Amino acid sequence: MMQRGATEPAKDGARLTLDELKAIQTLSAESLATTLAGLRRVAEQKTELEREMTALQTQLGLVRGESGRRTKTVTLRVNMARAGKLDLALSYAVAGARWTPAYDARLRPADRNVDLGYFGVIRQNTGEDWKNVKLTLSTARPSLGGGAPTLRPWIIDVAAPPPPPRPVAAPAPAAVQAEMHAKRAPRASAVEDSAVLPEPETEVIDVSTAQVQNAATSASFQIKNPATLLSDNTTQRVAIATTQLPATLQYQSTPGLRETVYLTAQASNNTDFPFLAGPLNTFLDDAFVASGTMKAVMPGEKLELALGADDGISIKRQLVNRYTESTGFSGSGKRVTYEYKITVKNNKATKEQVSFADRLPISRNEKIVVKLLSPSERDIKREEDGKLVWDWELEPGKSRETVLKFSVDYPGDVAVFGL
Repeated sequence: MMQRGATEPAKDGARLTLDELKAIQTLSAESLATTLAGLRRVAEQKTELEREMTALQTQLGLVRGESGRRTKTVTLRVNMARAGKLDLALSYAVAGARWTPAYDARLRPADRNVDLGYFGVIRQNTGEDWKNVKLTLSTARPSLGGGAPTLRPWIIDVAAPPPPPRPVAAPAPAAVQAEMHAKRAPRASAVEDSAVLPEPETEVIDVSTAQVQNAATSASFQIKNPATLLSDNTTQRVAIATTQLPATLQYQSTPGLRETVYLTAQASNNTDFPFLAGPLNTFLDDAFVASGTMKAVMPGEKLELALGADDGISIKRQLVNRYTESTGFSGSGKRVTYEYKITVKNNKATKEQVSFADRLPISRNEKIVVKLLSPSERDIKREEDGKLVWDWELEPGKSRETVLKFSVDYPGDVAVFGL
């Protein structure tokens, strides 16, 4: 509007002079500066109000927490042989403090060792801030009680017969219904109800089941460095122990499901610490591999760490042949034969242990017979549910193969599921 008025004056007006334009520009700049300064003050006031609101909300939360906090008074009576000074230490148990174990396992393939870090993840909301305190973590679980739970009787009985159906009276004629309604006896409803057998009350059968609790041996871990934990339920991780475990490396695979080889490290807990079940972060040297869980491992027991896929060992499984033929003198039987070739190659510069598994079909009918034709029983380890396991030691750069061959015989008039 200003520019247009300066360049296109009205019909009856003159064009604005340069001094007038400068005056208008100065007035506009001052007005804009004043407006921006006002906006900045409003923003600063808003920030300050938000800060004060956050502080008030924090104080309100503390007040609410203190109002719901329970307090106890301890009275101690001491009998002394003679008067003197006495130092007393008071210890007490509170709810709201807990810890869980966590682990970092770092495999050093060159040294064939596992550096295991044992940590405690602590949190507490007891209502008291712990400042520069000495921590002792215990594996005891008082919530489980002092003894095994008591079994209740498991009662079984003959089921009560269902109640007889309620008799249904035949409908009376309309005139009789009207008369009965007009001359209803005062206790007619009571007589009618008494003619029906009362329904027996349903008896609740209390079925108790025993639940096995595998509790680890109670132990206490005294943390060396003091720690500060606020009563805000935030987690803090403290070191319990660091140990080096000699490991045996083994490569495992199930080529029938996935043609991939996975590295595992098998070690023994050679420490005095019981390793409780907890989350586990696994590293291969300085590279993060995977997150998993560790089972409870007592001193002297073995543990196995899964370290992910390794392309340094390759495995292939190929179906070479599958054919069906007739058996018996009259050709009344059938036989299906499968033949697979499994090839494993060690592409590493070191000798490695490789274990892989496959399976045979399992017959649930005596008319269906499964026979292992290759390999021989001495070359494999047979486990439950038809599982076959090969344990090989491969030289660097070498490959090895085996043939898995089996047949399934069954009568020709039987339809077989699963082939």
